[in-house]
Amino acid sequence: MKVWWIINGVWMVLFTVTAILIGVRQVDGDGIVQTMPLKYMSWTVLFVLFVFISCCQLVTLMMIKKAMD
Repeated sequence: MKVWWIINGVWMVLFTVTAILIGVRQVDGDGIVQTMPLKYMSWTVLFVLFVFISCCQLVTLMMIKKAMD
């Protein structure tokens, strides 16, 4: 169970750092200037990924709890 919490902490740090980097960058890797609509699009994609990973983590938590009973 402790490993599960550590992995969740790592995911939270990764998502937070990525969201901050999206917010502060002026130009992305392709050289495209980042306007606010493009930043919103990037944050939306990151949020969708966050929701998917959160659902996977919840399923994992349920399986861990069921195995512990």
